Parts: sequence; C-alpha cells; structure tokens
Amino acid sequence: MNYDSSDPTICPDHPAPDPTTCTNTLYDADWMSEGKNRYDAQHPALPLRLARIAGLHVDPKNPQTLIDAWAPRLMGVPFASDTGAWDAHAPVLGVMNIYIKPGGQHTWDVVDACKIWDDAEYGGNMVGHFFRSGGTDPYYLSHPATHECLESLDCPFFAP
Repeated sequence: MNYDSSDPTICPDHPAPDPTTCTNTLYDADWMSEGKNRYDAQHPALPLRLARIAGLHVDPKNPQTLIDAWAPRLMGVPFASDTGAWDAHAPVLGVMNIYIKPGGQHTWDVVDACKIWDDAEYGGNMVGHFFRSGGTDPYYLSHPATHECLESLDCPFFAP
C-alpha cells in the first residue's frame, strides 16, 4: 500500500497488508505522513507531536510556567501556518513516533525510493536537522505547514 508499483523493474511488487489489518492495528499518534503513506492508520484529528523546553521547571503555583514549558508544542500546532510557529530559540525534549507499517516496527530501515512516503527519509532528516540545530528545532513544530519537505527533500536547508 505504501509502495509505488508503476514500474516493476525498478520497484518490485511488495505485499500489501490486508486493509482490515491496517484498520485494526497500530494507532498513528503523531501522523507525520499526514496521510501520504496510504496505510490509512487510525490517528487523532490533531496529532500529538509533543515537545517542551528542556530544563524549564514548572511551578505548580504559577500556571504560566506550564504554558512556557510547552511553548514549542503550543506554538507549533499541526497543520497551522509556519508563521508564528515555534522559533527554535531553546533546547527542547520530546517524543516523535513515525508509523512505519501496520504490524509495527521499532525503527525505520534505510531509505527506499519505492516507498510513496518514505519514513526513513523523513525520520533521518528530522533527526539530523534536530541535532544540527543543537536540539532546538523539531522541524514539525517550527514548520507545521511545510515539514513534509524532510521527506520530499525540498527544505530550504537542503539547497546546494
């Protein structure tokens, strides 16, 4: 389902999971592919994509500290404009899950040009950019409208 089979000499036929398997198995909490991987996994209307400022202590007596700590996620709302999103000014910590296949898999494999949406391309570029930024920029929060460039390889920082 997530493989291009238009040219079997380049992309040999990959087994497609039973649609019932896709419907009844793993939940895609972060929905990074935004429907492009074609597995049509169950997912929330608003993906989690959690991240908060590292080292910012939350004071239970001051609710503003909770808002400040979660600023990366609160500013980087999925599907919103890149304008006004997280500005990557401070180190963050978070969690990101990439749905790879219906039966589950702990890590992505190598890049596969035959995938319609390549989890390894996206994930590797996401992690690389995050480390390059010094741990401040989970690109899906600083660029919620255009983060898919990590998979399509047309982010501005990929320019020669």
